[in-house]
Amino acid sequence: MASSGTGPTLGSALIAALAAAAGGTVGVRRSYTAKGWHAQISKLTSSDRGYQAAAAAGLSVNHRTLVDWLAERRDPSPANQRLIAKAYALMAGRWPAEVEQRVLEIRGRVRIGDDDRDRGGTSTKGRGTAGLLVDGGAGDWSQLRDAWESGDVDPEDVEEWFIEDILEADLGESSEAWEFPGGSYTVVIG
Repeated sequence: MASSGTGPTLGSALIAALAAAAGGTVGVRRSYTAKGWHAQISKLTSSDRGYQAAAAAGLSVNHRTLVDWLAERRDPSPANQRLIAKAYALMAGRWPAEVEQRVLEIRGRVRIGDDDRDRGGTSTKGRGTAGLLVDGGAGDWSQLRDAWESGDVDPEDVEEWFIEDILEADLGESSEAWEFPGGSYTVVIG
């Protein structure tokens, strides 16, 4: 399932796309420490965001079953317990590791040397232009992952690390620097 985010800079659009892939949260929330399925389902059912995380994780049960779980009249199946844990992790803002193996499409202004153009939009001649595609599996996400898990997610750092560690690992380094001088970006994680 694709996730996307927009922002005024590439770094902020990346953060928004990662947050969408992580269930809507930027960074890991340290207060989410529940271990058992009952504590986790109780937290999930306490807010709209919890219900959204459950839906995103693929957890779907009828009202009667949910009431039985909450009252501890019966336990969820092992498969549903895994989905509860997955939804809880989404709500807690876990690092969306699946993005590390996906293709990212960057839409916005991209410059490398004399090549300066808008990507993934409509050209001045009315034709669509292709977004810049980056293979996330080619790079090293460790700096981004560490910042996410520490809660220190700065758009400028995210952009710099993405260019150096992921984009250049896939598309190569050049004698000219990759630049993203536009005022609006969209990142789609496919």
